[in-house]
Amino acid sequence: MTPSTWSRWQLPGLLAIAAAIVILAAVDVEKKKALDAETAPAVVSTPTLVIKALRPPAGAVCAQANALPRSLNDGSKTPPCGLSFVAGAAEPDRYVLLYLHTHRGNYVNNVEMPAELKGGKLLTGNAAWSIGLPLNMDEPLELLALSLASNKKIDGAAKWLAEQDNMPDAIRKLREGGVAILMQRVLIEP
Repeated sequence: MTPSTWSRWQLPGLLAIAAAIVILAAVDVEKKKALDAETAPAVVSTPTLVIKALRPPAGAVCAQANALPRSLNDGSKTPPCGLSFVAGAAEPDRYVLLYLHTHRGNYVNNVEMPAELKGGKLLTGNAAWSIGLPLNMDEPLELLALSLASNKKIDGAAKWLAEQDNMPDAIRKLREGGVAILMQRVLIEP
């Protein structure tokens, strides 16, 4: 057999082997994509978070500020009587957790949060929570408000976040786990 004869007889076999390798590689890629889709966390839309300062209108006192519609509680330079947090999921039926990481000012620790904002109850729409602030604050209030949303219960995330020393790393780990997070900083000077 001469080289030209050999290649004429062997070429169809080599092409068939090459085609089989390409098909097997394509099947492996599809299997890997399917496996990655099963193990990857579901994408959750970014949650919502609106923070408003509660202030009394002209001629009123702080005790009246919490009873007023929220639309009347902005635009004033008077010190706030409290803060209103409205958090929710961009998609219906998600678990939402509102977490406040306090840097300065210990004014919000003893205020009970509604169950809808603790990450263990499905939320459709928004949930609101208000806290009062002392009239004569000793120090500024500085906090990082986090609104977390997930398609799984995240009620243990608040305790876990409180135990973390490195907040940016903790936030990154939660995001890698499929939790959507929106952050807002709050600073109120006395």
